[in-house]
Amino acid sequence: MTDLGALPKIFAVSLTAFMLQIPSHSENAADTAAVRQFFDDWLHAERKLDVDALAARVTPDCVFLLPGQSPRKGYDGVRRLYEQFFKAYHDAT
Repeated sequence: MTDLGALPKIFAVSLTAFMLQIPSHSENAADTAAVRQFFDDWLHAERKLDVDALAARVTPDCVFLLPGQSPRKGYDGVRRLYEQFFKAYHDAT
């Protein structure tokens, strides 16, 4: 199995950095609200260890690039990534 020990920190930093870039007052408040809702839903799915909900939120052509890992592509790639991540992280806690 791939070493996933650094992934919790990578995901947390990535999401935090992205969320900090979203202005609190935007010209398009509906778009800002939709992005914030997406990330709220994403984090909720992570907390529930729900790989189905996470995979459902990506496009078929998405690519997750993680340091030292092969690219993860589409629904199946995200599903496998999170299954490994949750197994490694959840088993360690």
